[in-house]
Order: sequence, then C-alpha cells, then structure tokens
Amino acid sequence: AKSSKQIKYMGALDLRDRELLLKVQPSGFSRIIILSKTNKSEVVGPLSESKLTNALVNLIKFKKTVYFLAGHGEPSIKDASNEKNYAQVAKSLEIKAYEVKEWNYKQGALPPEAKLLIAGDNNIPYGADVENTLLQFVAGGGKLLLINNPYREQGLNKFYESIHLKPENILLTMDLNTPLGKQISKQNVL
Repeated sequence: AKSSKQIKYMGALDLRDRELLLKVQPSGFSRIIILSKTNKSEVVGPLSESKLTNALVNLIKFKKTVYFLAGHGEPSIKDASNEKNYAQVAKSLEIKAYEVKEWNYKQGALPPEAKLLIAGDNNIPYGADVENTLLQFVAGGGKLLLINNPYREQGLNKFYESIHLKPENILLTMDLNTPLGKQISKQNVL
C-alpha cells in the first residue's frame, strides 16, 4: 500500500471528516472498505485471503446498479429543477458507488443484471404489462421498492393480491423542520 500509486487513502476513518464519510459511506464498524471510481466493496469480520480476493473480484466485475421505473409520470432522477424529483436520492446512491438508471418498460425487458427496481409515485396507473413485469421480477428474486400515493390509483391490484398485500390509505409524512426531521435529514438523505 505504501508503494502503490493506485491506493489513495489507507487507515482508519476519522469520524469528524464528513466529506470522507460521505464518500465512503461505511455500513458499519470494523470493516475494510475498498472503493473504485465506480464501485464499492466491503470486507466484514476477520480478514482472510479469500474474503479480500472476493471483495476485489466484486469491485472489478460487478457494478451495483439501481433502476428507477419511468414512463408513468414518476418523479425524475435527473431534473433537480422540479421540486418533486428523486435527483437527490440518485446523487446519494452515486456517492455510495451505485450506478443509477431509469428504465422504461417500453425499452424492453429489465436487464438481467437488475437486482433492485424503484417504482416511484406514478401519476399514470401501470398497465397489465408493467404489473406482469414487476411480478416476474420479484418472483425471480429481484427487490422492488414501491413508493406510492395512497390516494392515487397505482394499477397494481393483481400484484398486491399475489403477494398478499392489502394497501391501506395511510399517508406518512415527516416535517423536516422539526428537531427529529432535521436530525434525520443530516444523517442520511435517503
């Protein structure tokens, strides 16, 4: 590490260095974090040659990508000028070395490497084709994060029924001007 020009920083993180903490975003204590320009890998627990090798292979081979569903009036991940957008969420994910992409069902099937899909608050109800795609994605082991307005038709009744979920019309909001809201917004934008 002392002789390599490729290693930019080595050592324990100073918890007072907020810029470095935001860049590294450790998910816990006592771990080795390896960053590249486009990815991040962590070694948890006692260090072994195999764990370090796996972390390096994951860093080089596998790019973590988060897909946002688009095409039904969902908030944009790019347009920060509009108040209702996910641009700040996308930026936070990119800081954590995730690649962030929008996926519109009209583009064809979800890429096979897709592991996480975020379906934001859609203004236009999803059709049967999108609903079936989401069902297949979840059935194949994909993780789906649904963000919806309980007072707007989402178009996922068959999907909800198949996973035995009954959505309730409860709207939870957080006032960021309260002490708790300020504290949470400082800790993590997501």
